Amino acid sequence: SFSWRGAKKFKQVRTLKINEYRKSNVIADFAVRGITLSEGLASQALKQARTSVFGDVSESFSLLNSFGASLRAASPGTIFDVRVNDDDRFTSVFCFPDACRRALPHIHPLLCVDATFLKGPVAGTLFSTVGVDSEGGVFPLCFTLFSNNENKESWELHLRSTVEASGWTFAGWTVITDRPRGIDDVFESAIPDAHHAYCTRHVSESVKTAF
Repeated sequence: SFSWRGAKKFKQVRTLKINEYRKSNVIADFAVRGITLSEGLASQALKQARTSVFGDVSESFSLLNSFGASLRAASPGTIFDVRVNDDDRFTSVFCFPDACRRALPHIHPLLCVDATFLKGPVAGTLFSTVGVDSEGGVFPLCFTLFSNNENKESWELHLRSTVEASGWTFAGWTVITDRPRGIDDVFESAIPDAHHAYCTRHVSESVKTAF
């Protein structure tokens, strides 16, 4: 069938970055073989092929608890907290691997926290906290995936989860953010013992935009 052809072709190029393989690539690949596809059919083929290779995105959320249990079994001490609303629908998941938690005493007293919106069939916001290791490299610590957009509530939950899961107050540490709206109030509530600093690159961009 057509969808089987699309999936088979996509599996042959699965090493290509997913965001680099688009409808135009599908159309071009089939054109080489003398098959003309419309954009609509190419889009359907690409969607079905991605599902065939990587699985259904929506259904994967139902496996989060099993995934978390596997993580904790492989690495006892790992924090993996899935939250749902009153309708049992996913709202967020927080993950702090045990190895990263145990590394805290050995990294510089500096954290960088940022959020980015996600593109794809399932929207959301990804928060991440990283540190700086002894060689000046980026050291990932924890992350929270939210189903909603970036806001004060999501910032506070991520920071509170980071503090509670680590068991540290981060007194004397410096935490850098890109100065999102309302962050000062969040810091006073969620991580009051740390020094809060702003990313100079983002501050510079804000100044350029304003003036």
